[in-house]
Amino acid sequence: MIIKYYSIGEAASVCGISVKTLRYYDKIGLLPPAYRNPKTGYRYYQLDQLIHLLFIKQLREINVPLSTIKQVINSPDVIKEARVVMNSKVQQISEDILMLAEMHAKADTLLRRLKDIEVEGATSYGKFNDNSDGVKLEWIPDQTLLSIRKTIKHYKNEEINISLWGKLLDIANRYRLISAGPISVIYHCRPMEQFYTDVCDYEIVLPIKVSSIEDGDVGELRPYLKESPGFNAATLTYKGNYQGLIFPYLQIMRWINKNNYRLNGCIRDTFLVSPIDTSSRDYCLTKILAPAEKSSQKA
Repeated sequence: MIIKYYSIGEAASVCGISVKTLRYYDKIGLLPPAYRNPKTGYRYYQLDQLIHLLFIKQLREINVPLSTIKQVINSPDVIKEARVVMNSKVQQISEDILMLAEMHAKADTLLRRLKDIEVEGATSYGKFNDNSDGVKLEWIPDQTLLSIRKTIKHYKNEEINISLWGKLLDIANRYRLISAGPISVIYHCRPMEQFYTDVCDYEIVLPIKVSSIEDGDVGELRPYLKESPGFNAATLTYKGNYQGLIFPYLQIMRWINKNNYRLNGCIRDTFLVSPIDTSSRDYCLTKILAPAEKSSQKA
């Protein structure tokens, strides 16, 4: 029986692999040629080796390491060993897909925030404007919120609560939750009381996509989840450090009174650009949302 041999160039052409790669596979002992001409040193391969080569190529296309491929090829039971390797690889790829989906969602959220900054930044205020220009009435849609609420002693409004922010983001990362917007703080107190009190009922929230909540995590997450029904809000975006945040609050309150509205919920600050996003607090961008409804009494 005549055995057909393929030169290294023919083998490379048939399998779509470079000659350089075939030489490297020979060097590391992954796929030595079936025959080497003792005079010329030319390498020659048999048909079954080309089949192995195509199998190796498939494994490399899904990033199986050469050391693992060598282990599979040299195994007494190639099929069984390959099945074990592929089970592990499929699981790894599934995990990578989840990780990439999380990265995509975070990148998409950041992109949307940056776009919001471009829009909101054009109408933001760094000082008190007596005529209330810039205040808008907006509909805030229903949201599912990841929430932590705590009464804080020795509270200072010009400082963010790093420990609660960190805890909220840690929970979101641990359960692979996908955010649907920036972090907000809801003040459960009388309007503007947070500016002069040293004890504050403080709730930090992060809108999340319900689809990112795994069924098995619902029980553990339940204490941190809440539904926020949609509401109308008088809004104003402020650019600057938090020491001046009282001024846009005064503008909103003036607008509410002037336009015959009244507050019907707790005011919240939404941090479009927070201190953890920028090196200077002067570049912080905060959107104030004051739930408002038409007053039954006419001014």
